[in-house]
Amino acid sequence: MLDGRNWDVTAGGRIEHVTDQETLPDVFQAALLKEDDISIVQFNRKSWPHTTSVVVRVTATRKKDAERLAQEILLPVFLGVAKGFLGDAPFGWTLSVNAKPVSGAKS
Repeated sequence: MLDGRNWDVTAGGRIEHVTDQETLPDVFQAALLKEDDISIVQFNRKSWPHTTSVVVRVTATRKKDAERLAQEILLPVFLGVAKGFLGDAPFGWTLSVNAKPVSGAKS
């Protein structure tokens, strides 16, 4: 996308019923590192077990596009990691995204 700019997208995710509180963030981060369309800017475990947050950088034209792109990439990874822990058991989850232009970029 030639006219795109870089956006830092903060994503906060929560998965219910995961009991392995130490391993989930590491598995999620490892899975994200395999994604070519994002780069991890920051990864936080501080508010576990409620929310694991990550800031990823994407290229998009508008804020809405950056948030959509990040969600399209993060959601399957996030749910795949959850299913790895919980199998076919039902679980609840949330994933929020909020994009901000990278410092020095036009908004």
